[in-house]
Amino acid sequence: MSSFAGIRSFFFRIVSIATGLALIAAVSAPSALPARGDAPVRLAVTMFQNQAAAPASVVNAMSASLYQSISSSPSYTATGGGPLPIKQDLIGGSFGPALDAAAKAGADEVVVGNIVQYANGQAYYSLSVYRVGSVMLVRTQVFTQSYPPSDAHAMTAAFASNIATLEAPRTPMGTIYSTYNGELDADLGTAEGFSLGQRFNVLRAGQKVAEANITQISGSFAVVTIVNASAGYKPAIGDRLVGLNAQPPINTPPGNGGSGFNPLVLLLTAGVALLAIGHGGAPAAANPQPTGTGTTGLFTVGGVQTTGTPLLPPITFVFTFTQPFNSTIFDPANQISLAYVQISSQGSTFLKLSTLGSVTYGPTPTAATTMTILAPGGVIQGTDHVAFTFLDGASNNWSDINGTLFTGVAFQPFVIIRHPSVVHARPHMPPTQPAPHPVHTPHP
Repeated sequence: MSSFAGIRSFFFRIVSIATGLALIAAVSAPSALPARGDAPVRLAVTMFQNQAAAPASVVNAMSASLYQSISSSPSYTATGGGPLPIKQDLIGGSFGPALDAAAKAGADEVVVGNIVQYANGQAYYSLSVYRVGSVMLVRTQVFTQSYPPSDAHAMTAAFASNIATLEAPRTPMGTIYSTYNGELDADLGTAEGFSLGQRFNVLRAGQKVAEANITQISGSFAVVTIVNASAGYKPAIGDRLVGLNAQPPINTPPGNGGSGFNPLVLLLTAGVALLAIGHGGAPAAANPQPTGTGTTGLFTVGGVQTTGTPLLPPITFVFTFTQPFNSTIFDPANQISLAYVQISSQGSTFLKLSTLGSVTYGPTPTAATTMTILAPGGVIQGTDHVAFTFLDGASNNWSDINGTLFTGVAFQPFVIIRHPSVVHARPHMPPTQPAPHPVHTPHP
């Protein structure tokens, strides 16, 4: 058995390397970038992936309606003659096959859909738009659709609205993740479209507490300076930065002499292979782990542990409660009055925790002390900030099996992965002995 496991691990590593190299070769090939605004964008649509195991009739109907919404829009030219059928690659992904199918159809961009939850007449699905020639993510978001729809045109109209949302200018957002030696570092690099002098509101617990400007910037991070702070405000790790001016829906690819080659994609694809090699095919740990805020009590969430990344899904969230409760009465995964999750790509929307994926309670539903969420690929993106909030029992009567009210707690926004192939030129924790502050070095 151990010999078989070793062979399987070795095979997985070889497949991962081959996949990474194939993607690198594909994106390195010269290709013309689409000229937005010169003509309607040539947009391809793939058949919906079916993570929720919805009936085939639902998958087919949603795929056809999505294609119809594109073909009837004056802003796009639908390519492919219909939804493109794709198969998952050898490591279970649909990203590579979708790009390949769209390129063969002559598309500038491709829409990749995935039904992530289907129950009680509601379909939760993610839509991701990618630029084909330079392999760049435009935007991804989770939407909800009643099924069956109220009339024949309702679903097509909903998809048209979804695509308009994905192609709309985006709100620039980031997080302060280091305060080393008083310098405030945020994940606002030029690689993600940010620029020197850009201005932000600083939010804590959803409230504006200051403003900030980018005063130094590199490819992967920026140094921000606080201005117009509220009385008593002190910057802290986890403070959110929300831009004052909208940015385009997609970052401008780096200049490359007319080639479609994108060095960020090379780093990303190489990172997939390296992650697979380093973990023997097992999901990599999320980075960093979320940190909790709020008061403690007899009945609260003691902590959350995450494993997996958007590069190697699924992502598993395990919440541990300090007292057992009856999840058949109090179901925090499906009751927003008890708990909700926020994902930066979804704006400020309060989402059910079950939107992320399948949920199980243990050791028994009537005396649960753990809640496990298994999030498939496509729901959480690599640059997403994720925040969980569990509301206090004083407002919803949430109690354990002994009648103790739940004590609310929030888990500060954290990033599932942040630039996995980029290493900062200095430590993020103070050294044990005083030392000069290292000088930043440019990031490629």
